[in-house]
Amino acid sequence: MQDETIFIIFAELKRFNKSEKECVTPQDKLLYLFKNIGKLENYANWDKDSFWQRFFKACEIAAFDEKKRAQYEQDMYDERRFQGQLSASYNNGLAEGREAGLSEGLEKGREVERLENEKRLIASAKKMVASGVDIDLVCSSLGVDKAAVQEK
Repeated sequence: MQDETIFIIFAELKRFNKSEKECVTPQDKLLYLFKNIGKLENYANWDKDSFWQRFFKACEIAAFDEKKRAQYEQDMYDERRFQGQLSASYNNGLAEGREAGLSEGLEKGREVERLENEKRLIASAKKMVASGVDIDLVCSSLGVDKAAVQEK
Protein backbone atom coordinates (compact mmCIF):
# COMPACT_ATOMS: atom_id res chain seq x y z
CA MET A 1 0.00 0.00 0.00
CA GLN A 2 1.30 3.43 -0.92
CA ASP A 3 1.79 6.07 1.76
CA GLU A 4 -0.60 8.96 1.11
CA THR A 5 1.27 11.46 3.25
CA ILE A 6 2.04 14.78 1.58
CA PHE A 7 5.43 16.27 2.26
CA ILE A 8 5.89 20.01 1.85
CA ILE A 9 9.35 21.50 1.89
CA PHE A 10 9.77 25.22 2.34
CA ALA A 11 12.90 27.03 1.28
CA GLU A 12 13.53 30.47 2.74
CA LEU A 13 15.33 32.11 -0.14
CA LYS A 14 16.45 35.13 1.92
CA ARG A 15 18.78 32.83 3.82
CA PHE A 16 20.23 31.28 0.67
CA ASN A 17 23.45 33.24 0.18
CA LYS A 18 25.56 31.12 -2.15
CA SER A 19 27.06 32.69 -5.24
CA GLU A 20 26.59 31.17 -8.67
CA LYS A 21 30.06 29.61 -8.55
CA GLU A 22 29.38 28.00 -5.17
CA CYS A 23 26.31 26.17 -6.47
CA VAL A 24 27.39 22.63 -7.18
CA THR A 25 24.35 20.42 -6.59
CA PRO A 26 21.18 20.65 -8.69
CA GLN A 27 19.31 21.73 -5.54
CA ASP A 28 21.72 24.63 -4.97
CA LYS A 29 21.44 25.66 -8.61
CA LEU A 30 17.65 25.60 -8.49
CA LEU A 31 17.51 27.67 -5.29
CA TYR A 32 19.98 30.13 -6.77
CA LEU A 33 17.84 30.49 -9.88
CA PHE A 34 14.63 30.94 -7.88
CA LYS A 35 16.28 33.76 -5.96
CA ASN A 36 18.16 35.41 -8.84
CA ILE A 37 16.37 34.61 -12.11
CA GLY A 38 15.17 38.20 -12.49
CA LYS A 39 18.74 39.53 -12.22
CA LEU A 40 20.41 36.87 -14.37
CA GLU A 41 21.57 38.20 -17.73
CA ASN A 42 23.57 35.32 -19.17
CA TYR A 43 22.47 31.69 -19.25
CA ALA A 44 25.57 30.56 -21.14
CA ASN A 45 27.49 29.26 -18.12
CA TRP A 46 24.58 27.04 -17.06
CA ASP A 47 24.46 23.36 -17.95
CA LYS A 48 23.20 22.47 -21.38
CA ASP A 49 21.10 19.77 -19.67
CA SER A 50 17.55 19.59 -21.05
CA PHE A 51 16.08 20.34 -17.60
CA TRP A 52 17.82 23.72 -17.40
CA GLN A 53 16.93 24.51 -21.00
CA ARG A 54 13.25 23.85 -20.25
CA PHE A 55 13.53 25.87 -17.03
CA PHE A 56 14.93 28.94 -18.82
CA LYS A 57 12.35 28.58 -21.60
CA ALA A 58 9.56 28.52 -18.99
CA CYS A 59 11.03 31.61 -17.35
CA GLU A 60 11.09 33.43 -20.68
CA ILE A 61 7.44 32.54 -21.30
CA ALA A 62 6.48 33.62 -17.77
CA ALA A 63 8.05 37.03 -18.46
CA PHE A 64 5.84 37.69 -21.54
CA ASP A 65 3.55 40.69 -21.36
CA GLU A 66 -0.20 40.04 -21.54
CA LYS A 67 -0.48 40.50 -25.32
CA LYS A 68 2.54 38.32 -26.11
CA ARG A 69 1.36 35.62 -23.67
CA ALA A 70 -2.10 35.54 -25.28
CA GLN A 71 -0.48 35.16 -28.71
CA TYR A 72 1.82 32.41 -27.39
CA GLU A 73 -1.11 30.52 -25.85
CA GLN A 74 -3.10 30.84 -29.10
CA ASP A 75 -0.11 29.55 -31.08
CA MET A 76 0.26 26.61 -28.68
CA TYR A 77 -3.48 25.87 -28.94
CA ASP A 78 -3.29 25.97 -32.75
CA GLU A 79 -0.23 23.70 -32.74
CA ARG A 80 -1.91 21.14 -30.45
CA ARG A 81 -5.05 21.22 -32.59
CA PHE A 82 -3.00 20.74 -35.75
CA GLN A 83 -1.09 17.83 -34.19
CA GLY A 84 -4.40 16.26 -33.15
CA GLN A 85 -5.80 16.61 -36.66
CA LEU A 86 -2.60 15.20 -38.13
CA SER A 87 -2.74 12.24 -35.75
CA ALA A 88 -6.42 11.62 -36.51
CA SER A 89 -5.85 11.78 -40.26
CA TYR A 90 -2.87 9.46 -39.91
CA ASN A 91 -4.94 6.95 -37.92
CA ASN A 92 -7.80 7.22 -40.44
CA GLY A 93 -5.29 6.72 -43.22
CA LEU A 94 -4.01 3.59 -41.49
CA ALA A 95 -7.53 2.19 -41.28
CA GLU A 96 -8.19 2.99 -44.94
CA GLY A 97 -4.81 1.52 -45.87
CA ARG A 98 -5.56 -1.66 -43.92
CA GLU A 99 -8.94 -1.98 -45.65
CA ALA A 100 -7.37 -1.45 -49.07
CA GLY A 101 -4.58 -3.92 -48.28
CA LEU A 102 -7.03 -6.50 -46.99
CA SER A 103 -9.24 -6.08 -50.04
CA GLU A 104 -6.25 -6.39 -52.36
CA GLY A 105 -4.98 -9.44 -50.47
CA LEU A 106 -8.38 -11.13 -50.64
CA GLU A 107 -8.60 -10.42 -54.36
CA LYS A 108 -5.14 -11.91 -54.97
CA GLY A 109 -6.07 -14.93 -52.85
CA ARG A 110 -9.24 -15.49 -54.87
CA GLU A 111 -7.24 -15.27 -58.12
CA VAL A 112 -4.68 -17.81 -56.88
CA GLU A 113 -7.48 -20.14 -55.78
CA ARG A 114 -9.23 -19.76 -59.15
CA LEU A 115 -6.02 -20.63 -61.01
CA GLU A 116 -5.39 -23.68 -58.81
CA ASN A 117 -8.96 -24.90 -59.34
CA GLU A 118 -8.56 -24.42 -63.09
CA LYS A 119 -5.33 -26.47 -63.06
CA ARG A 120 -7.07 -29.28 -61.13
CA LEU A 121 -10.00 -29.28 -63.56
CA ILE A 122 -7.66 -29.41 -66.56
CA ALA A 123 -5.71 -32.28 -64.97
CA SER A 124 -8.99 -34.15 -64.35
CA ALA A 125 -10.13 -33.44 -67.91
CA LYS A 126 -6.86 -34.80 -69.30
CA LYS A 127 -7.30 -38.00 -67.27
CA MET A 128 -10.87 -38.39 -68.50
CA VAL A 129 -9.85 -37.85 -72.14
CA ALA A 130 -6.95 -40.32 -71.65
CA SER A 131 -9.43 -42.92 -70.38
CA GLY A 132 -11.54 -42.57 -73.55
CA VAL A 133 -14.23 -39.96 -72.75
CA ASP A 134 -15.04 -37.56 -75.62
CA ILE A 135 -12.99 -34.34 -75.26
CA ASP A 136 -15.91 -32.08 -76.24
CA LEU A 137 -18.14 -33.69 -73.58
CA VAL A 138 -15.42 -33.36 -70.91
CA CYS A 139 -14.67 -29.70 -71.76
CA SER A 140 -18.33 -28.67 -71.77
CA SER A 141 -19.07 -30.59 -68.55
CA LEU A 142 -16.10 -29.22 -66.59
CA GLY A 143 -16.08 -25.76 -68.23
CA VAL A 144 -12.44 -25.90 -69.32
CA ASP A 145 -10.79 -24.75 -72.53
CA LYS A 146 -10.30 -27.49 -75.16
CA ALA A 147 -6.84 -26.14 -76.10
CA ALA A 148 -5.70 -26.32 -72.45
CA VAL A 149 -6.79 -30.00 -72.23
CA GLN A 150 -4.99 -30.85 -75.47
CA GLU A 151 -1.69 -29.29 -74.26
CA LYS A 152 1.00 -31.70 -73.15
